[in-house]
Amino acid sequence: MIQESETSLPAGAPIMEIGNIENDLEVVVELLSTDAVQVTVGDPVIIADWGGSRDLAGKVIRVDPFGITQFSALGVEEQRVNAVIAFTSPPEDYVGLGHGFRVEARIVVWQGSETLIVPASALFRSRGAWAVFVVVEGTAQLRLIEIGPNNGIEAQVTSGLAEGDRVILYPSSGLSEGMSVAECVIN
Repeated sequence: MIQESETSLPAGAPIMEIGNIENDLEVVVELLSTDAVQVTVGDPVIIADWGGSRDLAGKVIRVDPFGITQFSALGVEEQRVNAVIAFTSPPEDYVGLGHGFRVEARIVVWQGSETLIVPASALFRSRGAWAVFVVVEGTAQLRLIEIGPNNGIEAQVTSGLAEGDRVILYPSSGLSEGMSVAECVIN
């Protein structure tokens, strides 16, 4: 419904739009402009938290070529860009989902197989390069590494670490190479 209350409308004004939810339902997500530049048409999307028992699949079909200035809940000015996602899951998988419903969309901008990853919380800068502390025989050893894609949660390691190396998470500024460290397991 475009106009829900009583009012006079000019001749030819639309009063309702009819859509085909079964075949034409799309998801529109607002991305920060700094994230939107990494998204391209065709990127796969995981649609979650929509109320169903499993995630749905989709793909990006459009990224708007312009941004909109908005203010966050904290009053920070942000540039947002809309991206439109089409479902690739069959319509019977998302029965009950409709216009204006809340979903969470995760756009896959990079993926790889047989890659080594490290938690981003282990990374820091040292001598102009990325580095981690590795535990070797109870001591912290500085390792300069090269990383690939980094999503802020984890990063691909392209060189400098091997599978099975134990890294120190959230290293303090007081930690230095050769210091004794003890492993602490957090469940």
